[in-house]
Amino acid sequence: MSLTEAEHVFAGPHETGVNDLFEAVFTARPRLLNYASFVPTSVSVTNIPPISFPMVGNIHYAVLFKIPTADFHPDSSGGMPPPLTLGPGEFSVRTTVTLILFCQGERRGRDDPPITTHMPKPSTAPIIAKLDVWGVGAPVVTTFGPGSGEITFRLRAVELVDVAPDELESLLECLIRMLLDAVLQQVRLPFNSLNAGFFLLNLLRGPEVEDDQAKLYGDIV
Repeated sequence: MSLTEAEHVFAGPHETGVNDLFEAVFTARPRLLNYASFVPTSVSVTNIPPISFPMVGNIHYAVLFKIPTADFHPDSSGGMPPPLTLGPGEFSVRTTVTLILFCQGERRGRDDPPITTHMPKPSTAPIIAKLDVWGVGAPVVTTFGPGSGEITFRLRAVELVDVAPDELESLLECLIRMLLDAVLQQVRLPFNSLNAGFFLLNLLRGPEVEDDQAKLYGDIV
């Protein structure tokens, strides 16, 4: 059977090509990875509103992602943290997220004396936490017509390493999955980038993620 099987056209973006795409997109547009309610001096960000809370005012924060690295099925990462597994048709992604919170007031212990009205005005200091993130998802195809469409990347689960207790880990995993999924959706692989010469790809089947590729099968438009 031919490489294209029952169809006439085959395209198979390799995981290295997708990682090159991630590197190019996020290096050119770091604001797609970085979000903050303030203006940092060291990185380009997308500005987001602070959290407003009664008796506190505006709580400023930031979410900064490292450029993610993808691995298409089969798993060649050396082992993902359980319970994540990489099944047929899926890809894994690895990154680091930095969370920054500007904490208003002094961080106090349980046995510290109560704050009185004679205390000086509280200071604001950033608390910074870095977390390793593993995720698993699948490419999704959206077609706009014959020969026109795009591939995006969606996450179904993420796993954080060394976070306790379990309830806090689950809360952070849900939050970071939503945020990282939104980041990855901004990277689009259009069909016209897969075309060769004069023909357009009319997708009939795929993407089928296997052999470190996202395989697409179709006909010529």
